[in-house]
Amino acid sequence: MRTWTCVFLLLLGCGAEPSDSDGGARDAAPVDAGSDSGIEVSCGDEVARQGWSLCEEGGPTCSLVFTDSTGCAAACAALGLTCVESYEDVDAMCAADRSLPALDCADTGHISDFCTCGRAPSPPDAGPVDGGTRDGGPPGEVLAFPSARGAGAYATGGRGGRVIRVTTLASSGPGSLREALTAEGPRIITFAVSGTIVIDSTIVVSNGDFTVAGQTAPRGGITLTGGSRVIELRGVDNFIVRYLRVRPEYSSFDALGLIDCSNYIFDHVSVSFGGDEIMTTRGDTDDLTFQRILMAEGKTGTLFGDSNEPSLSENLSFHHNAYYNVTHRHPNVHTFGRADVYNNVVFNWRFRWSVVIGDVQLNHLANYYSRGCLGTPNGDNSFNKVFYDPTFEPEIHSAGNLVVPDFLTDPAADNWGLWNWRVDVTDGPYAGAGANTQLTRDYQTASAFPLLGPSTSVQSAREAFEDVSTDVGANARLDENGDVVAEVDDLDALYLRNIRSGDCVEYMSSSAGQDFDRTAHYAAFRSSISTTPIATGYADSNEDGIPDAWVTARGFGVDADLTNHVWPSGYVGVEEFLNEVDR
Repeated sequence: MRTWTCVFLLLLGCGAEPSDSDGGARDAAPVDAGSDSGIEVSCGDEVARQGWSLCEEGGPTCSLVFTDSTGCAAACAALGLTCVESYEDVDAMCAADRSLPALDCADTGHISDFCTCGRAPSPPDAGPVDGGTRDGGPPGEVLAFPSARGAGAYATGGRGGRVIRVTTLASSGPGSLREALTAEGPRIITFAVSGTIVIDSTIVVSNGDFTVAGQTAPRGGITLTGGSRVIELRGVDNFIVRYLRVRPEYSSFDALGLIDCSNYIFDHVSVSFGGDEIMTTRGDTDDLTFQRILMAEGKTGTLFGDSNEPSLSENLSFHHNAYYNVTHRHPNVHTFGRADVYNNVVFNWRFRWSVVIGDVQLNHLANYYSRGCLGTPNGDNSFNKVFYDPTFEPEIHSAGNLVVPDFLTDPAADNWGLWNWRVDVTDGPYAGAGANTQLTRDYQTASAFPLLGPSTSVQSAREAFEDVSTDVGANARLDENGDVVAEVDDLDALYLRNIRSGDCVEYMSSSAGQDFDRTAHYAAFRSSISTTPIATGYADSNEDGIPDAWVTARGFGVDADLTNHVWPSGYVGVEEFLNEVDR
């Protein structure tokens, strides 16, 4: 139909984060309608749900007319298919106007067009897919998952590898998480059971190229606990961890430790009860992202980069995370390279936020700090600290941060008052500067550094508070249809309720001791631990990690092996289902 609509370029301001629902992949090109011709496609239900007109259905393709300016490529993608051909539609008829040139699946801006959708061709090589790139594009063009941001956003994890299903809550043995994590080769770990896994000895992971997809666990999700450090990753490269809870028995150990690890991303993880740090990175640490992690009730927060040798660390992204009742290290930043700390929420700290060590180029942007009810020993100097070393030349851009309720409430105000010396300076040009006094402006930069990773926007601190306080931690799962179901446990519900309301709970945490393990909610959590599964997962006939219901809704048989199927989005096999959680 030759009716045109205006095409708008949506400029995402600081109040919105781009969805990049296609994961950063190139638009899919038209394909041969005969590809995967043995598979009949089914489009009617989704076409009806979208309010479009179904013209033809049967065999390897279906045809439709959209009426809302969607575009054929996007319409077919919504069906889990690829655009095969497109034409202008005949007015008031569900038919192609073939008297006009073909539109070649381009986004025309028309209110309506006629689209034929079919399966993308299978890769010529049925072996493992390496790197997740398509059509000879640049390495890493497909994001770890559509909402991945930061320096770790291009991790491929287990893409193209085998799917390993966790079928037991046992600490070890066949079907256990330990067996899956310590396996070799690319692997995507899904969960056919939910509940609490009591780890009887630290799971030490040394093999990379894996994805942990906690969003696949059924009702109740997956929680890891144990008597000491639950998981430690050593020398691991390329991994993705999502929708997992880590809550060890309170002791003197970190809850989760990473040593000499690179190229990874943690997303929507809940971690509490770390007796040293909650999460910590040490050694050779490069190209990583911590995002939407809820860290609560630990002695300290996070060492981000190696504190002893900051030259070992670079490209560190820390955004949209929340700390609840953690005294300090939110996070400490140690690097001789780039680091971004933005849009985080810190509630009820005590000693300080971050200590910076190294020749860093740091963005410290639009974070939201809420004082809570604890007194801070250094008063208004209990913010960020920098260690002096005559060989370090840190560059710091700090802007848009808020300290509520009453210290820094203007997002346009100068933020340099949030930066102090960590210890007394005894030599060099700043000799005589005392600990907790104003940091020299020689370290201040007027402009922000380009953010690491794929293009994104920074929210205002207030927008970040509203966003993070409603979307952080292991808070969702997928059902058999790929629909997102809220899944927040009692501890996270308590933490987030207090963060949002400002209700403050006093706590003791210092070198003299902590009292996190003496609260009623800690006792309730410990008493609730059971190795009996809460629920079992969806039907998955061929155990490829993809529910039968989701597979058949997209025109495949339940026995179709989709392990190496490349979807129009560029994701491979089960990844397309896993990414439904980003909708």
